[in-house]
Amino acid sequence: MLRKILICFTTILTSLSFLPNFSSAVTNKIVLGYYIDDPSSAGSFKSNFKYMNQLATDTYTLNSSGNIIGSIPKSMINLANSNHIKTFAVISNFGKTNWDAALAHKILSNTTIRKNLITNLVKLARSEQYKGINIDFEGLLPKDRKLFSSFIQELSKKLSENNYLTMVSVPAKEKDDPSDSWSGAYDYKSLGKSANYIQVMTYDETGPWWNAPGSVASMPWLEASLKYTVKTINPKKVLMGIAAYGNDWNITTGNIEDNRQVPLSEIPQLIKSTGATPVRDKVSGSMYFNYQDQNGLTHEVWYDDSASISQKAHSTIKYRLGGISVYAIGMEGSDFWNSLHKGLK
Repeated sequence: MLRKILICFTTILTSLSFLPNFSSAVTNKIVLGYYIDDPSSAGSFKSNFKYMNQLATDTYTLNSSGNIIGSIPKSMINLANSNHIKTFAVISNFGKTNWDAALAHKILSNTTIRKNLITNLVKLARSEQYKGINIDFEGLLPKDRKLFSSFIQELSKKLSENNYLTMVSVPAKEKDDPSDSWSGAYDYKSLGKSANYIQVMTYDETGPWWNAPGSVASMPWLEASLKYTVKTINPKKVLMGIAAYGNDWNITTGNIEDNRQVPLSEIPQLIKSTGATPVRDKVSGSMYFNYQDQNGLTHEVWYDDSASISQKAHSTIKYRLGGISVYAIGMEGSDFWNSLHKGLK
């Protein structure tokens, strides 16, 4: 009897030794949630943190001197750390209304400012008990490609020396074109060597800024992006992005300013109140529907439902990725997390 107990105990210990130290309640893949400075995001994290093992707080920007500005979500950081959820401070170059390429260029091209920023990032990680830094510089000029790679190399080295992790958010792409106005500045191969994680933004294939409606991330586009990514970056370092929102286009006016992003949590009520009938698009795998607003104007909405969320999440298994990232918590619908984790099995 004693021998059986010892054998059983040994078996349990052996199985536990293979569990990753960042595993969530449902999966051994990384599941990162992006927190934004909004009450709905805080409420969602408090309710759903058990589904996540990493949290990135998207609340910081920077100025032209390399100083960090923004709010510190202390309660979210404390809740994450107390539940063994790895925390990352997101630093972006978002300006008043859009991504500031000029600001990023000034920082990347000036040695003094760049070093000051790196010093400040280490200080932020230390003072606020983050486990790492997530650099989210978007809309970079293609000419800043080498500068950005060098910056990430320098930052990763300094963070590693201080026992912190480096994550870099990059736009999804199907091939490398250094001259591309949106993705050209991101050298996947170089960034993948330097950083611990590369968060690929496999969303916004189409968006409210486009005149033509379409999927937030169609399956063909998603798979083409991942195929390129895993050819250039160690798949274990890659986090695939999933959007927790859809998009609403005003078809009648055709004006970009009349389009909007719609949280998945609002989609059911929108369908109910308008009497719309959602249809699955066979090519993209996403859902869409049309409705008329109170002014008689026609709208077209594209979004992901439980089935397409699970299908997208399963790509992390198919391509043996490190995990998945969600932008942003607080926007997701009631069945979002169960659907996502179903796909991760």
